[in-house]
Amino acid sequence: MWSVISLLLTVLIGVIVFGEKLNTLSILGIILALISVVLLSLA
Repeated sequence: MWSVISLLLTVLIGVIVFGEKLNTLSILGIILALISVVLLSLA
């Protein structure tokens, strides 16, 4: 579960602090990464 939280915080820091822009492809990649980390943490 900590890996999911750290991934979300890393993305939020990039968006808020560094002003990065998220397009639809990057949002899709983040969602897929979150799903994969959650599935791996369940196993």
